[in-house]
Amino acid sequence: TSDNQNRADSRVISNPTFDSNLYFTAEEAYQLITNDDTAKDKVASIIYYKDIGSRRDLTVAESDVEFAGSTETDPGFG
Repeated sequence: TSDNQNRADSRVISNPTFDSNLYFTAEEAYQLITNDDTAKDKVASIIYYKDIGSRRDLTVAESDVEFAGSTETDPGFG
């Protein structure tokens, strides 16, 4: 529950099922970011935002612009 007060609103998933139409397997994800430079850059920009941009109060768009101008040798790249 969001407020940890009303337990009647909560449910426990005891037998989760994996829907391969909605999610990548570990191997599919690995192959995607290994072989697709666009996907690799998108994942890297998301990590950059979560690690650096959000801590500096940048919007996602501002962080994307900063990431696009960075290099792997930049001290802020991570």
